[in-house]
Amino acid sequence: MAKKQEETTKETISIADLQQIHETLESLSATAKQVEKQLDSIIITKNAIDTITKTKEDTEILAPLADGIFVKTKLHKDKTLIINIGSETTVEKSADEVKKMIQRHEDTLTKQMQKIEKQIETKGTKMLEMMQSYEASD
Repeated sequence: MAKKQEETTKETISIADLQQIHETLESLSATAKQVEKQLDSIIITKNAIDTITKTKEDTEILAPLADGIFVKTKLHKDKTLIINIGSETTVEKSADEVKKMIQRHEDTLTKQMQKIEKQIETKGTKMLEMMQSYEASD
């Protein structure tokens, strides 16, 4: 009877451990998707800055005011970009300065993604090993 109780406890712990790892994997996957969206947004932003810097002065463009709402405007000679730095505060920066800021952010996100992918791989391997061990004990 003690052996059966020990096996039941072992199975319960293994299942609980598997569930915990599964939840961690789901959380890591959700975080990875968010980081991927941010990286995609950065690529779009970098392309937009490149396009603006190559566009001729006084070219009429549509500038976004809100989601799906635009205003017609013309590009100025200096093509200065206005950046929101938080607390409803904005600063003017050159396109090159903004591209450098964006590149630093992209580098940080890329490193974060690599860490997340490594954690997913480690947890996935651990989960697989636990499942194989559990199946072998049957």
